[in-house]
Amino acid sequence: MERSKNVKAIIFDFDGVLVISEFLHYKAFAKALQEMGGQMDWSDYAANFIGVPDKVTAQESLKRSGLDHSPAAVDTLLRRKTQIFDEELPHGIIVAEGLTEVIRELHKTYYLAIASGAFRHQIIPILQYHQIQNAFVTVVGQDDVTKGKPDPEPYLLAWRRIREATNTDIQQGQCLVVEDALPGIEAARRAGMPSVAIATYFPPSAFPDGQIVLSQLKDLLKEETWRLIDKTFFGK
Repeated sequence: MERSKNVKAIIFDFDGVLVISEFLHYKAFAKALQEMGGQMDWSDYAANFIGVPDKVTAQESLKRSGLDHSPAAVDTLLRRKTQIFDEELPHGIIVAEGLTEVIRELHKTYYLAIASGAFRHQIIPILQYHQIQNAFVTVVGQDDVTKGKPDPEPYLLAWRRIREATNTDIQQGQCLVVEDALPGIEAARRAGMPSVAIATYFPPSAFPDGQIVLSQLKDLLKEETWRLIDKTFFGK
């Protein structure tokens, strides 16, 4: 299958792209917050916190519930949320349709990486469980950065690690980002990287005009997807 020769690496977000786990994140946050006297519903989470770093979600959800949102309270909520979520790993996580096929096929042509707001210990076991961990040059998690998306730090760190690991001079513009949420799309833009979105949780109309939006991860195996990527970002 013919793919883009202009793209050298693909950097994937994790939740909403490779796995469908945002509802589990929500349930873990809702339960932990309820234990602290607060509340959160799915509509609020989906509208405001998908693609947002957990620390920001914790602080804002405490604030919205009228609770103490000091650093100590945020840390308490985060630790409990993480504990609840981790109980589902890796068996309780739903993966994107065709995950293994897509990753193994793209690995033949591109350097692959992950840049996610999830913690590394929440990512690695799932990759291992599906036997695709060796396809990725690097995995950047929440614990690797000081600023989360929409700050470009996660994608820039992944890019630097790809360059170092492969001993190549790949440029930011040669790294295609695959995202599912606006903060990640903005992070890619600020990192100087082209991006495609997957409409996992949001309709195509939720993304900026001109944004390439795919219906599912498996669309990355279609030749027409790569022709559109080349035409949109490289004028070819």
